[in-house]
Amino acid sequence: MAKRLLKAACPALLVILAAGCATAPTQVMSDARQAVQAAREADAPWHTPAAMNSAEHDLTAAEHQLQGRDYKGAREDAVAAKQAAVKARNMALALAKAKQAVQAADEAGALTQVTRDWLAKAQAAAVAGDEEEVVRTTEKAQQEAADDIRRQREESLRVERENQGWLDKVPPLLEEARRMDARLTPEQRDTLKSAEAAYRQQDGRNAYDLAEGVAEQVRALPPLPRSLQYRVMAGDSLWR
Repeated sequence: MAKRLLKAACPALLVILAAGCATAPTQVMSDARQAVQAAREADAPWHTPAAMNSAEHDLTAAEHQLQGRDYKGAREDAVAAKQAAVKARNMALALAKAKQAVQAADEAGALTQVTRDWLAKAQAAAVAGDEEEVVRTTEKAQQEAADDIRRQREESLRVERENQGWLDKVPPLLEEARRMDARLTPEQRDTLKSAEAAYRQQDGRNAYDLAEGVAEQVRALPPLPRSLQYRVMAGDSLWR
């Protein structure tokens, strides 16, 4: 009878002994804590709160299991916490880079709606916990932001060259109008002054339009009578 009782109790006793002798998952717990901390330092709570909450929850569960000497449960929860933290960190880093690129484009006055849409898609993927989609869409957002800045610089250069082209045409027109200053009307003189001011301000097209307008009016003036065209020569006396 005693032998049968001992034989029946052996399996249960072995389980208890095995549980009591199990090794605490020290390294696994350490890895999980470090992964969660790394995710925090990558601003995962800000960029990917859902994924970060999952990692924090699993780590807390692992800590409780460890305190209760449920080493198997602690190990499983710690592994899950590490995986969730790594995922949260990867998504957070990708989003941070994309947001930085988008901000640079915005500050340059070059940001387009297309780029905004790609960033929004990346943020939605992060909420859904789709790491692969986050990586894909953040890379696209960064590329679009870079293209926005490139296009803006090219357009600025084009405008600058065009403006310089107009400015180069202004000085001869101003000189042409100045030579006829004595015959200009008050309105024409005001327009000439406006053209000179626009030229000083490097407003090429406006300066050209104003100067060309005055010069065109000057060209349309009838020639002066010959008696009024006499040029004083050296030796002439104005008293004779």
